[in-house]
Amino acid sequence: MTVGTRKFASVTAIRTPASSSTSFAAGHGISLKGLNDALVTVFDTMLDWQDRARQRNRLGEMDDHLLRDIGLSRADLEHEAAKPFWRA
Repeated sequence: MTVGTRKFASVTAIRTPASSSTSFAAGHGISLKGLNDALVTVFDTMLDWQDRARQRNRLGEMDDHLLRDIGLSRADLEHEAAKPFWRA
């Protein structure tokens, strides 16, 4: 028995009482693999942003001697620290 039909782009998703109660993704023509891939990508991006912000903060804590040891100047550090966390 068909309860309702919804169209998304060119895909038709048929909703039955069993499928509509088990999963939002199944009822909307979204594959679980696609949803999982999207969530993993978002999570990885957020971890990259967090790591980048942490690295920039640690660079800011270094004195000039340590910066010279790794080949950076204070100006290089200020340039890097001025970038937002989402910019590489």
